[in-house]
Amino acid sequence: MTQQLEPQKAAYSFWISRLVYTNGGDAILVLASNGIHFLWKWPKDLNSGGVAPPKVHPNLWKPRSGS
Repeated sequence: MTQQLEPQKAAYSFWISRLVYTNGGDAILVLASNGIHFLWKWPKDLNSGGVAPPKVHPNLWKPRSGS
């Protein structure tokens, strides 16, 4: 059974000011025009070669809430 992933809908809109790929090829870091950073990561088990496969969608990484 395959599952279609839907992009996350944000309650705000923004322009992408900067887009950076990590050296390991396993993530994309985005700086939005409103100052918020977004980090999308590909699962490590599906990215063993350091190349982001087009059939696998990255996951938006969210830090744990502060303690």
